[in-house]
Amino acid sequence: MNINQIQPPDLYKSPAFSQAIEVAAPSKMLFIGGQNAIDKHGNLVGPNDFAAQAKQALLNIKTILDHAGYSIHNVVDLTIFYTNGNNGRLGYQAFLDIFGMPDVPPTVSAIQVENMGIPERLVEIKAIAVK
Repeated sequence: MNINQIQPPDLYKSPAFSQAIEVAAPSKMLFIGGQNAIDKHGNLVGPNDFAAQAKQALLNIKTILDHAGYSIHNVVDLTIFYTNGNNGRLGYQAFLDIFGMPDVPPTVSAIQVENMGIPERLVEIKAIAVK
C-alpha cells in the first residue's frame, strides 16, 4: 500500500499532522468508531482526568488496530472530540506516548464540544486506517 503525504509548500508543515493524505488503490480501509475511556470491563478510566481518558481512548484504538492487523502507520485520519475546558495538548501527548511519531502523521480534526452526553466522559476519538 502506498500512503503519500500531500503538503503544499504554501501551507504550514506540522510534525504532528498532515494537511492531506493520498492512498493508492487497491487498499483495505478500517473505520474505527468513536472510542472513549471505557475499559474492557465497561468501566470509565480516569474520571475527570482528560489525559487518562485520552490515553484509554487511544489504547482502545490501538487494540482495534492490532486485532484487525493494522498499525499506527496505517492510520490516515483521526477525529477528536473533547469537552470544553480541556487541553487538547494533553491528548496529543497521550498519542505520542502510545504511538510515537509515525513517518506520515494522520490528518487530524479536533472538535471542542459542550459535553459527551455523560458528564464524566471528556473525550472521544475515531480513526480511519488503510492498508
